[in-house]
Amino acid sequence: MLPQRNLKILLWLIAIHSFVTGVLLIESTPEMLSYFGYTEGPGFFSTQGGVFHMVMVIAYLMTAYNLGKESMLIWFCITAKMMATAFLVLYFFLFEQIWVVLASGFGDFVMGVLLWIAFLKYKHYNNA
Repeated sequence: MLPQRNLKILLWLIAIHSFVTGVLLIESTPEMLSYFGYTEGPGFFSTQGGVFHMVMVIAYLMTAYNLGKESMLIWFCITAKMMATAFLVLYFFLFEQIWVVLASGFGDFVMGVLLWIAFLKYKHYNNA
């Protein structure tokens, strides 16, 4: 079942990305944040963002383990990626032109589209 395996691998890769991002946000230093274009040092919001990424790791892994049982989880993951895209791109253009914010928005968009395509292929394969 190739489409199912591909979708699970993609979810695992996105979960790993969220885990690494979460750890980096939680453990960020002022020097690290300034390298990425932020003017403020670490604080509540970077830690909150890190914890949010950890919550999403659980969502991605739950989705990977429950593909055949609950399709709403995959739609949740796709929606989360598209909402992150909208937030990050709007934040970049309306508030602060931090390059990593725009790059993250682009990355979330790519991950969301890949999830959507992989899910459509999975559904098509299972309904054929």
